[in-house]
Amino acid sequence: MATKVPFLTKAFSAYQHRERPAPGLELTQVGPGTPCGEYVRRYWHPIITSEAVQDLPQRLHILGEDLVVFRDQGGAMGLLERTAPNRPTATCWAVPIDDTHTMQIGFNRAPEGREVRRGAGFGQDGKRPYEERQRVPGDYDAQVSIHGGTAVHDLEHLASTDRGITVLRNMIRRGIHAVQSIKKLAEVGEWLTADHQGRGGGDRPIWDCAQQGRVGYSAMGGKPVTNVVTGNGHSFRHTSKVPAELQLWLAQTTASGMIPWFVWLGSKPEDIRWQDTGRKFYQWIARHEAHFANRKPVASLGVVYSQRLNHLYQAPSATPGGYGAVASKRPPAPGDPSDFLQGMYYALLEGRFVFDFIHEDDLTPASLGKYTAVVLPNIALLSDEQCRSLRSYTQSGGSLLATFETGLYNESGQPRKEFGLADVFGIQRSGDRAGAYFYGAIERPHDLLQGFTDTKWLPGGEWRVPLQPVSDPVLTVVPPYPRGIPEMVYAQARAEMSYPGARSKEPAVVLREKGQSRLVYFPGDVDRSAWRSGNSDLSLLLQNAIRWLTRNQSPVTVQGEGMAEVFAWETEPGYAIHILNYNNPNMTRPWIRKSYALGPQRVRVELPAGVKVSRVELLAAETKPAFTLNGRVLEFTVPRVDDYEIAALYRA
Repeated sequence: MATKVPFLTKAFSAYQHRERPAPGLELTQVGPGTPCGEYVRRYWHPIITSEAVQDLPQRLHILGEDLVVFRDQGGAMGLLERTAPNRPTATCWAVPIDDTHTMQIGFNRAPEGREVRRGAGFGQDGKRPYEERQRVPGDYDAQVSIHGGTAVHDLEHLASTDRGITVLRNMIRRGIHAVQSIKKLAEVGEWLTADHQGRGGGDRPIWDCAQQGRVGYSAMGGKPVTNVVTGNGHSFRHTSKVPAELQLWLAQTTASGMIPWFVWLGSKPEDIRWQDTGRKFYQWIARHEAHFANRKPVASLGVVYSQRLNHLYQAPSATPGGYGAVASKRPPAPGDPSDFLQGMYYALLEGRFVFDFIHEDDLTPASLGKYTAVVLPNIALLSDEQCRSLRSYTQSGGSLLATFETGLYNESGQPRKEFGLADVFGIQRSGDRAGAYFYGAIERPHDLLQGFTDTKWLPGGEWRVPLQPVSDPVLTVVPPYPRGIPEMVYAQARAEMSYPGARSKEPAVVLREKGQSRLVYFPGDVDRSAWRSGNSDLSLLLQNAIRWLTRNQSPVTVQGEGMAEVFAWETEPGYAIHILNYNNPNMTRPWIRKSYALGPQRVRVELPAGVKVSRVELLAAETKPAFTLNGRVLEFTVPRVDDYEIAALYRA
């Protein structure tokens, strides 16, 4: 036991009594295996009230142990060590039950006296499609489809958690293709991690990482989003990515507002080429770190992003070729719901628009009110409340563009008899969606037709929703007719096929103005067809529609030759204009071998009232270009963009 210290033999003052006796370890230590710890464990101790333990497990530190107290799905309480018995990781995990609810569990926990069941977890096996396994995650994904067997304990889920913070690991993979309710998860998390490591094989556009950043920001609304970027060479994982591809992936991570986590999957790499790319990139960030502290995006155009579309919508498949052949009994491959957003995204990049993603669960007056115009790329599933919000937005002067089946289904995927926004656009359907390549006949001049000369027809799309006639249309539908066999590619009736003629009153686009609000509706899958076919006319139609919608106004514009993506942020020092150079033969198929520099890019920024700028600096070139200021409009030129440039504007 502790030894008595005869301290009263000295003068009774703090100054004279500065030496402290050693702690009595037999009394002060209460951890497992200590004398006092084993003694006090013979008694019951109140450690938490039952009311404090509801849906979320609670972390405790008591008697030298890290514990987790929880309720199982039956409501019974249990207590476990915070670390799993077979590996040093937390037992708390965030798990999506469905698209709107989240629970947190670890592996199958059970209160004292009940057997802990172990198994595959939620019936996971290789027969279930990825999308279904992503919605109901389990050990199969952890062991096979994601980590290749590195996870071994039962029911390893998508996110380890601590009280007050949720780290979503592998939770927002696949960018715009994700099906989970990220917005709901973000409401309980303070920090979200994207597992968007890089491009593999196949047809995958380089801007895939920037899209992931937009998805993350639309859900988190300014809270931290990190992105795991690997130096590994995808399938050939023990060798490095090519520097040009890796550099642009890191650049997209930072430009879109994410924080890059640069890693190597594996130990003792024999190939260290990746290290130099990361070292130089992080050293560059360190020199200019203040310009990566984003306060908010600078954009007046919003693009709605829907996860329910990925989950519940039956996207149209490819239509028959039109050669008069007997239809195959083999069912067509299902369509990809993300093709609509991807085609719109491509057009936005070609038009150099600065825009934000708006998550479908954030269609509130406060969120919509940030933008003068909003784009709905076939947001087919809309609730009545969402329709009311969009209707109110237009009544307040906001402008809308929508395509194809937008609002034709409720939030659960059940079809409506009429468009949910029919009154907003002034449209009425006359039939179900029809699949056949169709064209739009030009009826009168309009800004929508800028850049089109020497033609009476324009491509309309592969699928459309037939509409009742409208007054004074700009484009009308040319009824489809065969496009294959030479003797049949004529717009006229014949023995093999009746044909009403090449004219109709069915609109191929509806354009309206209501007060300050401008409205555009394309009944065709113009965005999907633009992406799948690569048709430049369809992309230009979308660009012209957005320019008319926004009255060609934007707080930031960057004009010049080449393909680029632009992000604009308000930062701590002022503003940062990010320019990503996508001008590359490997833009839509990995990997980028080398960068091909963009020439001069003319930047125009409309400053907020009362804001003054003292200087402009190009962070990659590390030069200070001259600028002009005419009222609130600041202009300057970026002479060259190799792969990534940031124009930093310093607030005076």
